[in-house]
Amino acid sequence: MALPFMKNPRAAMLLEGNQCGSNGSRRPAAEGPMGNRKQRQAMILVVDDDKLLVKMGVRICKKLGHEVKGTTSSNEALEIYKEGGVDLVLSDFNMPPGMNGLDLLKALKEHDPDAKVIIHAGGLGGREVEALREAGVAEIIHKPAGHGELEQIIDANI
Repeated sequence: MALPFMKNPRAAMLLEGNQCGSNGSRRPAAEGPMGNRKQRQAMILVVDDDKLLVKMGVRICKKLGHEVKGTTSSNEALEIYKEGGVDLVLSDFNMPPGMNGLDLLKALKEHDPDAKVIIHAGGLGGREVEALREAGVAEIIHKPAGHGELEQIIDANI
């Protein structure tokens, strides 16, 4: 059910129950509206060229008890990561202009070979999936992903 004010169908799908997950390397997550969290809190960096999707991703991850930063710029995401403290990057694949998700993944891995990056995208071809895997992507989430799927994938990667 898309809300009447939602003009972006991707944003509407995300708002209708899709969310980020948790588990982390820092401190226990708070119990919150999403239920008891047995996983630990993490710092998640949400990257998407769509401002609305960034805001929604940040809000959802915060509801799960995580610290979250968000940006619409791959270049800014790289700088935020280099500052330290990010446990997981959740990035869109198609992000014009500048670096796309694959370029960001490669830059993050060059800086930190242990960087954990999850790419979310719709309609990736075999070559793109192969390139992401070769570059060291932690997971690829095919849009739209449901609440439980996102939570499990992110929990497994923090």
